[in-house]
Amino acid sequence: MIAVMDQYIAKINDQAKVIPSHGRLSNKARMKVYRDMIVVVRDRIQKAMADGKDLPAINAMKLTADLDETWASGCINAEFVTRIIYENLKKN
Repeated sequence: MIAVMDQYIAKINDQAKVIPSHGRLSNKARMKVYRDMIVVVRDRIQKAMADGKDLPAINAMKLTADLDETWASGCINAEFVTRIIYENLKKN
């Protein structure tokens, strides 16, 4: 996910409009901010996994609590994002 965002960010210009599959119309700058947030969450989950935590334990840790007000909405909530990132890290 992060690698794909990096590719898109590298290819689009600063005036490009980004139409996400969820959420409002965006642009390159906001896409960078979103990507940076995903990196922060990935790093937190990766550390918890290295400490031996499983998905239920990681969800209980509320690793995205400081980000939820800005980023969580509707079906794209903290548990959804945590699960997607956790499963991706588990595969790799």
